[in-house]
Amino acid sequence: MASRQPKSRRRSGGRQFDHSRSVEWLAAEYGWSNAYVERELTDEQLVAYFDAASERLNEQSLSEFERAVETVRLGTGFLHDAAAYRRWKSRMSRSQSRTQGVTGQALEAAIMGLARQHPEYVVMGA
Repeated sequence: MASRQPKSRRRSGGRQFDHSRSVEWLAAEYGWSNAYVERELTDEQLVAYFDAASERLNEQSLSEFERAVETVRLGTGFLHDAAAYRRWKSRMSRSQSRTQGVTGQALEAAIMGLARQHPEYVVMGA
């Protein structure tokens, strides 16, 4: 293997490498044990995994922040414009009522169609 320390694309911020914290994070994130990490992964692979995870977590944080900002923006708009809130609430109620499940004869027809195509999934009789 290589005799040099692997180089990360990320700055360490002056913190020393902490093996136990790193393995704990890998166990929580990927389910890997210390033995697996020591046996299966090279230092270069570990650094690559940490870099990729850092980038992914950073993107997730930015997306969550953007969603939170948008939520506050909408809430502020509704706070100052009751008519806008009523229109939004009405749209939400209509869309929820359209997404209700199949009932009555339509449900019976759907189950019978499923029974014809896949009899193993439908138990007939009571």
